[in-house]
Amino acid sequence: MLCAAVDNAISVLPEQAREEILRYYFLHQSQRVIGTCIGRSRSTAGRHIQIALRKLREEMERYRHE
Repeated sequence: MLCAAVDNAISVLPEQAREEILRYYFLHQSQRVIGTCIGRSRSTAGRHIQIALRKLREEMERYRHE
């Protein structure tokens, strides 16, 4: 059940945010590597990851209250 909630929450993210989250948390790539892959700096990749993580938390809260 939790896996389905996480999958659904990730699926609502924009494609680039999904890729960054998947690379960082599931493939264990560094922010520097992710930044290089998306053509941005390490700090920009880190900021994108934090924004995506915030959106994931919001989605998970919605799921929890359903």
